[in-house]
Amino acid sequence: MVKWWKPADHPDFAGSPEAQVAAAHRLAERPAKLRALPGNLPPEVVVPCGFALAGRRSAEVVGCLLPRVTGEPLHSYGEPRWRRDHPIDGVDLVAALIAMHDAIDRLHRAGVVIGDCNDLNVLVDGRRVHLIDVDSYQFGGYTCPMFSERFVDPRIGGVLAGLTRAWAGARLGVGFYRAGGYAVGFVFHPGRGVLDDRVALPPIRGQLVAAHATIGDDRAWLWLTLAAAGRLTTTCVVIGADASVLAADALADAPWLAGITGACAAGPHLFVPTDDGVARVEIVQGAIVQTRTFAETAPLVAAGDRLALHPTGLDAIRRHDAIRMHLT
Repeated sequence: MVKWWKPADHPDFAGSPEAQVAAAHRLAERPAKLRALPGNLPPEVVVPCGFALAGRRSAEVVGCLLPRVTGEPLHSYGEPRWRRDHPIDGVDLVAALIAMHDAIDRLHRAGVVIGDCNDLNVLVDGRRVHLIDVDSYQFGGYTCPMFSERFVDPRIGGVLAGLTRAWAGARLGVGFYRAGGYAVGFVFHPGRGVLDDRVALPPIRGQLVAAHATIGDDRAWLWLTLAAAGRLTTTCVVIGADASVLAADALADAPWLAGITGACAAGPHLFVPTDDGVARVEIVQGAIVQTRTFAETAPLVAAGDRLALHPTGLDAIRRHDAIRMHLT
């Protein structure tokens, strides 16, 4: 069998410079990584037996050769319909699961971590198992950049070191991490130490230029500014304390975007400082829109100021001073 590694110009990576860079890195690194595999791996691991070249006269490695193995992905055993069509001997299944446990334990003893440990990379063949996708394993100086959405961290929620951004308010925190073209959002409650990573972020395409969050008591406004095809777009994702996405909108031309780093949240509303005064932004029929401008505040605030709540209105923290405004 041949496992082919997708090149940087593969359509799956179109519009995602980070994914293209990661693909190019994989192609450059994998041959040396596979040659450096520890020699004491358990027999259940399907180890490559050669390399696939770009052409008959080429020295460019584009994949690896693998011995042919048989078996059904472990994922199938969790599907009721598949189990009805394929009666399973419970004793055999238990033996296969024990074999998988023992194989992974021996991998750990050999200094190997399966970063992309998931039920599609385990083939069950009677009482035997085959562990595939060895080229993404982590060992020595080689890291595992791959993971599966359902198996990130039981490869209560976790984050990726160096790729995670988070913001915390008094009662709510929000953040996200991104690897290649895949992003995971999460919420947390400060002081509890538990992440809820069920936030269904929209696809994040392009280069991430800036990220910011405005935190309220029951929701957070996450701002992601992306560059794609020479154009900047800011996407706002409004996330509830229960990890639900209340709204997600790409706001290319909204004039109030210049003041979002100084915005503050109050209940369902977002108050944003602009050169035309304080703007009120909220969700209307699933869209994030400006619903009012407090024109009387135009002489008092500017887009570069920062707003903060007080019991009867807003404080504007300006460059050289601050002013308290009572809004009606």
